[in-house]
Amino acid sequence: MEKTKRKYTIKSLARGLQILDVLAQTDHRWGVTELSRHINADKSLVYRTLSTLSSLGYVEQDPASRKYTLGLKIIELTGRTLRRLELFTVAKPVLKELSRTTGETAHLAIMVKDHMIYLDTEEVDRPFNLNTGMGLPVPLHSSAVGKALLACLSETEVDQLLSAHLQRFTDKTIVGLSRLREELCRIAAAGYAVDDEETYPGVRCLASPIWNHYGRPVAALGVSGSTHRVTVDLVPILARDVTKAAAAISARLGYSEHVAEKQPSLLEENKRQGERASGYR
Repeated sequence: MEKTKRKYTIKSLARGLQILDVLAQTDHRWGVTELSRHINADKSLVYRTLSTLSSLGYVEQDPASRKYTLGLKIIELTGRTLRRLELFTVAKPVLKELSRTTGETAHLAIMVKDHMIYLDTEEVDRPFNLNTGMGLPVPLHSSAVGKALLACLSETEVDQLLSAHLQRFTDKTIVGLSRLREELCRIAAAGYAVDDEETYPGVRCLASPIWNHYGRPVAALGVSGSTHRVTVDLVPILARDVTKAAAAISARLGYSEHVAEKQPSLLEENKRQGERASGYR
């Protein structure tokens, strides 16, 4: 007589995955009581599960409201999964060539919520190592990859992504929204963004947006290096290489001049305003 296979379920694990599924379905932050009612589970068990998930980085608790949302560990895992998608496959050879051509570390980054994360990196054999681990959050307003994408978005989208008080990382970080908007105008006109020691002292980065076949910005391609190597005089040369590489990836994703006409109006307005602000500051 054939034995029936038993199905084993670890209740605590199932409860944890159920909680993650609920948190992933909305941007709404959940309290312990609210969440326990939603999944029909004991409040104390939900609290212990959330505490465990929080200690491992899978959920985060807002200090003010004490409510929970997904944590950066989930973003890290998402980043690893995204490596298998078309963007990663298409961009990989271009990323390698960009690093080889420029002699600097090249990055491919995507936007996740209100941060950028690195999807792929090509390091150079130099005594310079920028902390660009997969899944680590990269600020939008101070990084080249972040500003490159912000310059492509509508004013409403930018306002939704940025808070009124931008975090300062160095004495060169742009922390005023008005000044940042002026910077985005220049970026839109030039086609590339520069992080001039705005995130890390002694590090200068350049980046250009990558567009998909719908004419939407989906990623940013950039290079980073020491200010001793990536000098101000070298910026226009590296910018040419970066924008050319980003355009090559965009073309392989189906982007063309035809869909360029469908870009948000702010991008065109940024370009017009940026044309009045010539050069790299």
